[in-house]
Amino acid sequence: MTTPTPRTFDIDKWVWEITRLGSSFEAFQALVTDKDTLSYRAANLHIIHYEVETDTLEDASDDSDSARTLRQGYLESVAEANESYRRQMIVLIMTYYEAILFDFLQCIFSTHPSRMYAYLNDSAEKTLRGKIDLKEILAAESFGVLIDGFSKRAASNVLHGRFDATMNNLQQIAQAKLKEILLERLRSLNEQRNHIVHEASQELVSHARVTEGLEALSALLEELGTIALANKMRIEDQSGLVTQSPSL
Repeated sequence: MTTPTPRTFDIDKWVWEITRLGSSFEAFQALVTDKDTLSYRAANLHIIHYEVETDTLEDASDDSDSARTLRQGYLESVAEANESYRRQMIVLIMTYYEAILFDFLQCIFSTHPSRMYAYLNDSAEKTLRGKIDLKEILAAESFGVLIDGFSKRAASNVLHGRFDATMNNLQQIAQAKLKEILLERLRSLNEQRNHIVHEASQELVSHARVTEGLEALSALLEELGTIALANKMRIEDQSGLVTQSPSL
């Protein structure tokens, strides 16, 4: 039986995605926190005033109460929108975290299929671990397609657990340890993400907190890239994040 070509862990793809996410965040922050820009926008709002006595619409004077109220309301709305955007950035960062892990797990499972034995089924019964349906084998176009499908399933099952369980399983599968400081940063971000998503938390998220999250993503990617090399996985690393040569 021909051994299928393992999946390639595309580090460059994730370097680009994280860079793009960070760049768009910084560009938006520069826009919505610039006082001159906001003042200009507020000063040029076209404000219509309804005159009751004449039943007509007229341009409100710049120094009218309605004009000042509307401009202040505009500035407050921009600030509230930015607070919401920063909260959603935490959610997006953790979505990228899950996507990077899923990609890495698929790649390591396709390189070392025996390591997915315990994760092919999400059943708690040990007797069912590693068991597969004969129909899946018969329906597969090739051994490579079969392994690829199993890799996706096993990776998904690993990510179904709670954060600590997922990270423990990841380290066992990779036969390596992630730095504790990175685990703590990711755990904190995951808890914050859960508060925002499941409890509709309105907590304030600072610019620095989002930056910290992006840095944690980059650190995770670098560690996974190093682990991939140690596990003799195929990688794409034109960026040189973990290698000097373009790809392996």
